[in-house]
Amino acid sequence: MTLQKQDWKKLQFSIISLVAAIIIVAGLVFYSMQLSESSNSNLQTQEGLLSQARQKYQSAGTEKTTINQYLPQYQSLIKQGYIGEEKRIEWIDKLRTIHEQNKMFSIDYSVEKQEAFTPSFALNIGSLKLRKSTMKIQLNMLHEGDIITLLDALKNQQPTPFIVRSCVISQNTETIEAKLNANLLADCELDWLTLAEPATVAGVLP
Repeated sequence: MTLQKQDWKKLQFSIISLVAAIIIVAGLVFYSMQLSESSNSNLQTQEGLLSQARQKYQSAGTEKTTINQYLPQYQSLIKQGYIGEEKRIEWIDKLRTIHEQNKMFSIDYSVEKQEAFTPSFALNIGSLKLRKSTMKIQLNMLHEGDIITLLDALKNQQPTPFIVRSCVISQNTETIEAKLNANLLADCELDWLTLAEPATVAGVLP
């Protein structure tokens, strides 16, 4: 069957309508696909946010449990002088008391400015920072046991930890050797150790 020119004119409107309908349908299909992809993307985003929220909630619960578990020990360490500001006045008072109680010969002491301390051994203290205050002690002694008595008593009666950096014992040339004279001189250095939060350190140390 051969279509004449007039037949094509009659079909022209129908063909145009059909093409337009196909274009519209194709556009709707493309839009639907884009909308579906966007919805899937939004869904994945929301699922990711939900997962993060769950992790934060679980982490918060774990942190709360940890805080409740270790807070009493942490507060106890603060009270004892392990954590927080240095307690040099208490260290000196305790040193004087031990010296007087044991009726030792004369003693000289001084405490240097506090500074950061990096130990040679591995130490896991989290975000806390380790600091030291060096105390220098010169003790006139009758015998070597005097400095041992002093340091042992200081360790047992003062909860703040310290490290004996050095201790040199020499003959006291200013006295005449006798049983009741200070024949020896102990020259020692102690590092008193304290822990502090980073913010506290930033306000104290350069």
